[in-house]
Amino acid sequence: VILEGVWQEGFMALAAVGATNIGSIELFIEPELQTNKAIKKSLHSDLPEERVYDCEGVGRVLKKGDELGAFNMGSTVVLIFQAPISKLLQEGDSSQEFNFNVKCGDRIRVGEALGRWHSS
Repeated sequence: VILEGVWQEGFMALAAVGATNIGSIELFIEPELQTNKAIKKSLHSDLPEERVYDCEGVGRVLKKGDELGAFNMGSTVVLIFQAPISKLLQEGDSSQEFNFNVKCGDRIRVGEALGRWHSS
């Protein structure tokens, strides 16, 4: 399940990856979504379903701490976002840079900052 959108600095995407044949993914904004459902085997696979949440130019807004969905056994989340570029970097001054506060394997809590701008 992939959700795409924008945040204050540009593009972002969240990919919810559930374990094959064991668990499932629930999206609270899409209660009809069913993952890991039994399907008949065929020679041709169906195209993925796409739904656009955009009503007259306004998408679905989620706020910090809002529940988006849930995993039922086995899961991972891949978060891709367009990181901000500081005005100083745009002007060629590399005295500030963006650093991640988390590393591979760290547990992330709701509201925790994933990264910050640091002065060198």
